[in-house]
Amino acid sequence: YTHYYNAYGKSSLSYFEKDPIKRDAYVDEAETELGEAETLLGKDNDEIFVLKAMIAQARMSVDGRNRWQEQGKIFEENLKKAKELNEKNPRIYYLKGTSTYFTPKMFGGGPKKALPYFEKAAALFAMESDSDISKPFWGKQANEYFIEQCNKKKKEDERKEEQKKED
Repeated sequence: YTHYYNAYGKSSLSYFEKDPIKRDAYVDEAETELGEAETLLGKDNDEIFVLKAMIAQARMSVDGRNRWQEQGKIFEENLKKAKELNEKNPRIYYLKGTSTYFTPKMFGGGPKKALPYFEKAAALFAMESDSDISKPFWGKQANEYFIEQCNKKKKEDERKEEQKKED
């Protein structure tokens, strides 16, 4: 589990770094750690595929304009594989939600489109236990944060609509 959590940590850290070269270095390290975890596991696993998707998302976030096509495809393929193995893994929907949230509206994204993914993840997170370290349980708090953000945006949009009607 050490390699898995190292991969998760490095991938997450990449978002807090400003320098794109250092961000890529974190993602490279995450990929190496995940490769070790996958080798040790020796079989397909939904959590490995979810983390592969997360790493693709992290790599894409470093330079989205030039990487979205290649890394977006890797992201989607890995979420699909994870879902085939365990469609009740909440991290699948959480990552799909974050991807949709940060995709511009004109390309089919935004908070409104992301909210159903976060809500589905929330229901699945509620069924998950965090008492067994051998079973990943990350993402629940961040998912709750994104639900709040989506609902704030929804309320803002509703207020703007009301304002337009009054004007």
